[in-house]
Amino acid sequence: MIKFLRISSIYPSFLKKIDNSINKSEDYNNILKSIFDLKYSVSNYLSEELSKRNYECNEIIHNYDLIQNKWIKEYGNIQNEENALVQQIKFYNPDVLFLGDLKILKKIDIKMIKKVTNIKMVLCFHCAPFSKENLKELSYADAFVTCTQGYKKKIQENINKDVLLMKHAFKTYDDKNIEVEKLSRTIDVTFIGSLFL
Repeated sequence: MIKFLRISSIYPSFLKKIDNSINKSEDYNNILKSIFDLKYSVSNYLSEELSKRNYECNEIIHNYDLIQNKWIKEYGNIQNEENALVQQIKFYNPDVLFLGDLKILKKIDIKMIKKVTNIKMVLCFHCAPFSKENLKELSYADAFVTCTQGYKKKIQENINKDVLLMKHAFKTYDDKNIEVEKLSRTIDVTFIGSLFL
């Protein structure tokens, strides 16, 4: 069985909502489940889909200190000089490391991680913004995932590595307790995302 480890981040503005919505005294796994139950952004939908296809997939949210500290206390080594992210990667020892945020590349040494783990491929997701600095960071990964044809072409033009197009998708609404048709709307059209020049 191929093991995936997906490392993602949460929008800083949403971290405040999470702080008010979870029981911080619970253990790491229960807090992680509570966060995913909030269905934020891409949540853990990709991991759920990979699991259905018989892959083992673990998730890490790297930019939420509360959960990172919980993981270190329960599974890691507080005395270890390596940061929580490096300890987690070694602990889960995946075949495929899937980075959902370029900022992660500043927190880990990919070459070192590959030497001391089972990692055969580092995938990196990137969509926007796009800059020369991003291209330098992207060069550390083995292959890329992006959400637009334009970014796919741009990455391929600048970095000679594989780029997979994976458009954004939304989970279907399956909560039987709420009748979707009866939800009131104050506006007809909603845009979710960012615009970059």
